[in-house]
Amino acid sequence: MVMLEEQGWFTTHQYKRSLGVKVRRLTILGVLIIGVSGAWSMFTNGLVGEQLELTLPFGWRSVPLMHGFLLTIGAKVVVLALLVAVTLWVSLRAVNVPDFAEFLIATEAEMNKVSWSTRKRLAQDTVVVLVTTLLMTVFLLAVDLFWGWLLSRQTVGVLPARATNADKGAQVQEAKW
Repeated sequence: MVMLEEQGWFTTHQYKRSLGVKVRRLTILGVLIIGVSGAWSMFTNGLVGEQLELTLPFGWRSVPLMHGFLLTIGAKVVVLALLVAVTLWVSLRAVNVPDFAEFLIATEAEMNKVSWSTRKRLAQDTVVVLVTTLLMTVFLLAVDLFWGWLLSRQTVGVLPARATNADKGAQVQEAKW
């Protein structure tokens, strides 16, 4: 617990707050998207019951977690809100842990050093990649169809020829167990 405190998980202090702002914000956004989508998935798929109960293994009875405390809203909403709150806290604190913050700062510094292509050049390169992928797909389809046709010929006999429905029924009837 002391180690977590020394890393800054339980403080409100921001580590080098003016450096690496873009990468930190995008990291927070990424963690929030993952956490909130996980919480929403649990909520919509019914993985949280209507009441907050701890189910014990080996057939023991369930223990209510909030005995005598009436929730005016369902347990699903409470669990969803808690998961979103924990995700928000973890995302905000993770980018301020010194080691990880230094990594994010260095990442943004390296991103700023890179000379990026122009938008026109990027569009041209994207078109080249997509056309090449499409041509390779068509070529591989043609090669696959050719080898399937060649190897299923009666003279080669490597692959069985396609059977008609009548042939399939006859094969089932001829089988002797």
